[in-house]
This record gives sequence, structure tokens and C-alpha cells, in this order.
Amino acid sequence: TPAFTLARTDPVILSCVYCLSRRKAGYLGSRAERRYHRVSSAQVKKILPRNTVFFADRSEAEAA
Repeated sequence: TPAFTLARTDPVILSCVYCLSRRKAGYLGSRAERRYHRVSSAQVKKILPRNTVFFADRSEAEAA
């Protein structure tokens, strides 16, 4: 299972814990609210770090 850490917050960039490759997150979701938002949305500031889920694009967010 891929695992990523937050490498940068603006823009949101994730780093793979295995190979250290980097990837941009296009959407952030909240486990508590079961909603997702584009990373540029003001709503992402309301998501608690422990509830944050990262998605590459909208289709990945909708699938989850």
C-alpha cells in the first residue's frame, strides 16, 4: 500500500515513504466529514490534520 508523508504545504506535495518520489495532491478530504475539497479551497484550512486524506485528482477523491 502506498504511504506518503507531507513534504510541503504550499503547494501540497507528498513524498513516498518507500522511494521518496514526490507527487502533488489536487484534493484534500476529511475523514470526519466524508467530504473533499480542491487544495486551493479555503475549506481545507478547517480540516484537522489527523482527519486529512490526500487525493491526486477529483476522480480519486470520488472513488474513495
